[in-house]
Amino acid sequence: MRDGSAEYETPEDEELSPQERLQRDLTNYHLELGRRFGIPEDRLNEYTKEAVNKALAEAEKVSRFDSKYQILNSEGLKYELAIAVETAKRYDLPLTAAFIDLEGMGEINSKLGQEGGDSAIRVAVGAINSSIRKSDIPGRVPAPEDIKLNGGKYEAQVAAREGGDEFVVLFLGTPLEGGVAASQRILESVSRDSDSKMPKHREAFKKPLGARAGVAQFDTALDQDGTGFLRRIGGAMYMTKKRAGKIGVSAPIYRDSDYQTVIVKNFKQPALSSK
Repeated sequence: MRDGSAEYETPEDEELSPQERLQRDLTNYHLELGRRFGIPEDRLNEYTKEAVNKALAEAEKVSRFDSKYQILNSEGLKYELAIAVETAKRYDLPLTAAFIDLEGMGEINSKLGQEGGDSAIRVAVGAINSSIRKSDIPGRVPAPEDIKLNGGKYEAQVAAREGGDEFVVLFLGTPLEGGVAASQRILESVSRDSDSKMPKHREAFKKPLGARAGVAQFDTALDQDGTGFLRRIGGAMYMTKKRAGKIGVSAPIYRDSDYQTVIVKNFKQPALSSK
């Protein structure tokens, strides 16, 4: 669900309060799910009303949207994740998520300053939004911390603080293979868009902005809730980074085996265009 982008605002939007916009966007989101998956209208209306009321109540307590970069913040993403998990359970839908990490942000901030870092985040947000469906939900989160090896797999705690160079995208109704394909589109779009929209980065680094992703599908036997799921995809992204990969998938290597992070081998980052 994309919320608040000035690029998509209409004159009617200006007359709506933030709460009214949230109610409209959540209602449209659930209606789209109903059309896609054939959920009976009476069940959908009941659940939509429940979700809207909860979201409106929470919206009065804390802002869940990063107005600077026009994307959900970590609080907003975690709330949407909780709703997505409950929706997936209730309607027996697959839920896949990707943890996207921008590469070399420390060096970018060092060489190009805050302006360079801001530019990278804005390009990434635009690339993500242009690569996903309206029903997919992107959010900006801090870097994973407190990374632990748990039962042979890495898990990463994701804090609820603001900022960060990482993003999470929720793909409700999408199985693992579709989430991997969407993640590849996002990474390609980040590189392609940075090549054309970040001339100072081109000049300083002689290559497009890079990104990596950890991808997983929610598993009720493995992930007790959205927080546990977030830790797992954060761990998959960390393992991908550790192995110098581009896309890592938290999945069983063989049927009924333990979950491990498998690095996708066929990803090729676009080359710098000749300009």
